[in-house]
Amino acid sequence: QHPTLLNVTLQTLQRFLTWIPLGYIFETNLIALLITKFFPVPIFRNGAIECLTEIAGLTECPANYEATLVQLYQQFLTQLASFVAPDPRILTQLHETDGGDHSIKLLALFFSSFFKVMK
Repeated sequence: QHPTLLNVTLQTLQRFLTWIPLGYIFETNLIALLITKFFPVPIFRNGAIECLTEIAGLTECPANYEATLVQLYQQFLTQLASFVAPDPRILTQLHETDGGDHSIKLLALFFSSFFKVMK
């Protein structure tokens, strides 16, 4: 009911994710909530991407959480495909739907963080 408060909460979560014990991130429904509840909603999309980027970039992640990271990536792509059509002009679509280059930058950071960790 209070989008501004939820956005600030997402920003705060993003800044604390590196300090939160990994069990709270990978063994709860936190990732699912970020992907299914916040990422699809345009007003919360950037905050959700920033949180997911932090999670995808956790470098001290034990091997037993790798499957969860792969699942995060698959679910992220599924959600992304639901509002961005597969088209060579994807940058134009993102610019039009999310209102700017900031979303494109955040997506690039997410993908680079994920692939850096998953090598």
